[in-house]
Amino acid sequence: MPRTKVIAKKDLLPYFKKGDKVTIVPILYDEDTVIVNELHGLFKNGNLVWINGSNWNGGLEKIADPQYAPKGSYKDSYIELEDGRQYPNSIVRRYDDYFDKI
Repeated sequence: MPRTKVIAKKDLLPYFKKGDKVTIVPILYDEDTVIVNELHGLFKNGNLVWINGSNWNGGLEKIADPQYAPKGSYKDSYIELEDGRQYPNSIVRRYDDYFDKI
C-alpha cells in the first residue's frame, strides 16, 4: 500500500479541517511475524471443551497452526498533515467518512 494523498471532506478539530490536504501513510511489517500462535484444544466426547495457546499438559490436540503476517504486509497506518504533524489512524473510524482521494 503506497502513501495516499487525500483531502479532508469534513472537520475533525483540532486535528484537521475541511479542505486540508493530508497523507495516509501505511506501516508495514519489517519481518515475517506471528500474529496468532498455534492453538491446542481439549476434546471430550468429540466436543471441543477448552482451547489453549500451548500444549503445556501434553494431553491436548493441535487444532490450528500459527498464522504469520509476511514481511511487507500491512500492519497499521497514520495520518500525516502537510506541516509534518502525525496522528494515529484511531482518531477516525473510517477513512472514507473523512477523506476523498486526490
